[in-house]
Amino acid sequence: MHDESPAPHARALLYGALATLGLTAAHHVYGGVRYGTPWRHHAAFLALGVGSTLVAAFVAYRRRPDSPLGRAAALAFAGIALVFPVLLIGGFEGLYNHVLKNALFLGGAPRDLLLAMFPPPKYELPNDAWFELSGVLQVVPAAFAALAALRFLRALRVGSGRGERHAYGAPQGLV
Repeated sequence: MHDESPAPHARALLYGALATLGLTAAHHVYGGVRYGTPWRHHAAFLALGVGSTLVAAFVAYRRRPDSPLGRAAALAFAGIALVFPVLLIGGFEGLYNHVLKNALFLGGAPRDLLLAMFPPPKYELPNDAWFELSGVLQVVPAAFAALAALRFLRALRVGSGRGERHAYGAPQGLV
């Protein structure tokens, strides 16, 4: 097993999470305008808040990765990224609200089933290519962020903030 620093995975996680948040903000603002549902704009404000929190946690981690505060920031950073951009946006918004909806719609599912699973006005049956494409695409950066989060957490667990390890795999100072 080779030494691996958490830093590149932290950056990848930040980029994937921010890309997911940016895409969901654009998707929801467009949907709010397109469908006359301004309540969808809340997602842009939520994305801004979550994105700011992620950047703050990332900066706190990077400043002192080996300190208790840095490790706590790293765990908060990964946890927030996994809950919001990955699970809620990528998993629920992207996979359920758009991938599944479009797959069922394009696969010829009965309209009654679609309306039961995706009731208006919260959901729209596919009728706008940009809205559906931007909804489906949320899965891509969220999946990237999920993979980066797993690698980041593994690298944090394996070594110190800089990934230093003893030849036998134990963190330095323990052997």
